[in-house]
Amino acid sequence: MRYVLIIALMLTQMNCFACPGLQEVRDAFYSVSEEKAASDKLLEAIVAAGNEAPNVLLAYKGMYHMLQARELVNPYSKWASFRKGRILLDRAIDRDGDNAEIRLLRLSAQMNAPSFLGYNNNMEADKRVILNALSSMKDNDLKRRITSFMMGQGLIAENSKQ
Repeated sequence: MRYVLIIALMLTQMNCFACPGLQEVRDAFYSVSEEKAASDKLLEAIVAAGNEAPNVLLAYKGMYHMLQARELVNPYSKWASFRKGRILLDRAIDRDGDNAEIRLLRLSAQMNAPSFLGYNNNMEADKRVILNALSSMKDNDLKRRITSFMMGQGLIAENSKQ
């Protein structure tokens, strides 16, 4: 009985890379990132995913708030929304710092954040974690998304695609 409990705990701590809810969150995030609108779809997907991969979902929730900031008009509201997102994203990294997906989200945020916000000091560490995890990644969809982002940003060359 003790071994069953240990295995169950281990499985709940692992990233759920094949979870359909998490896949929907990824799809919603990438569509919001490309369209620069309809971020409510992302929030709905996060809520619908429940508790499948809590740290990854926390990171996506942080990204939701950061994306919301660009749609706001009031500068204080923009800053407050961005700050809330930053706190959630950093909390997800504190909880699961070796997760390449969470690191990718922070890298993306830091690359796109205005420099005056001062949110750009973890890019090299995030890139290093992502590149180390890429070769052993089992989730092909996530691996494809990471590789595409990294190549699109010029962080890896096309011939180094893993």
